[in-house]
Amino acid sequence: MVAAAMLGGTHAVAQDGFAAQYRVGQKVHFSVSGNAADFQTCTVSENPSGGLMRVRCAQFRKWAAGNYIVYGPAHIRPLGAPAGTAPRPASRPATMAKPKPKPKPPVPAVGGGLKPGEYACYGSGGRIMIGLGFKVAANGRYTDLEGGNPGTVSVAGGNVTFRGGHMDGQVGRDLSNHAFRIGLQARCEPY
Repeated sequence: MVAAAMLGGTHAVAQDGFAAQYRVGQKVHFSVSGNAADFQTCTVSENPSGGLMRVRCAQFRKWAAGNYIVYGPAHIRPLGAPAGTAPRPASRPATMAKPKPKPKPPVPAVGGGLKPGEYACYGSGGRIMIGLGFKVAANGRYTDLEGGNPGTVSVAGGNVTFRGGHMDGQVGRDLSNHAFRIGLQARCEPY
């Protein structure tokens, strides 16, 4: 299996018993495809014995940044090892130190400007405008605040366009810092 499959935002491929050679926190080269030209620096984020090894890639050239399950040795190699090099066993100290807590990665913006989460819209005098609140998902979808009436939201330049759902046809403008204007005097922003 060479290709990766999308599973709820996590890109997955099956795994072998090679993972014991890597430790959590270790920087590695990883490639979703296994092609030498696609390797990129990532960090081992999970590696339970007998479980699935995962790496966290902050940026990726062809695929979305995120967590990946490693398929086999063709998809991972130690940092600095040339393509086709077998992984070296990681040296493990006699006593395992607790891993340092990792800072939470920034929430990715949808279409370059809306971050996932709840949004409230305020009118003149800062009053919340009932019916204009919504939730944005990382995949460009949105719903009303109760999770119903789904639709899509897209960002182009400073405009935010809603299709389907309870805000169908609405176009926000002047997008800045995840907030935008909609209608004559309303402003929507993360809640």
